[in-house]
Amino acid sequence: MPCTRKAYIQTQNLQHEAKTDGLTGVLNRAYYDELLVTHRRDSALILIDIDNFKSFNDDFGHEMGDAVLVEVAATLFGTFRQSDFVCRIGGDEFAIIMIQMKPEHREVIERKLDKVAAFLRDTSNGLPPVTLSVGIAFGEESSTPDSVFQAADRALYKVKRAGRDGYRFAE
Repeated sequence: MPCTRKAYIQTQNLQHEAKTDGLTGVLNRAYYDELLVTHRRDSALILIDIDNFKSFNDDFGHEMGDAVLVEVAATLFGTFRQSDFVCRIGGDEFAIIMIQMKPEHREVIERKLDKVAAFLRDTSNGLPPVTLSVGIAFGEESSTPDSVFQAADRALYKVKRAGRDGYRFAE
């Protein structure tokens, strides 16, 4: 039986919803897991935590916390390339998979992260200043999804232990 236009559109909408975070509009954790399997080589995995996110909810209310999440997602999405994958992987945790990235391109990532940091510190949008802790790892030929994630996660926690508000590349 041929598919009607209405059924096709409904299927497309359901597929989009299954891959997208409902609050922020970026890709969700389930789709991130699929992407990391596919794009773990010749790519950079960037793990991002919003620093002291709990305080946004505690000090300003959950609406402000949601607004911060949306602003961070929009800033990441607007700063990185269309070919990159911006994902929300947890409450205040984001990941970006930058395809076709090698360690010799790290200055590209640094420039983008510096731009994101400057924008999120600006309070002219009515939101409090936001800082991020970021860990970055590059996928290699022998990388597994878990090894790339663990390397980026270790780098992220080194930033947190050093006082937050910065980024670090995995060693």
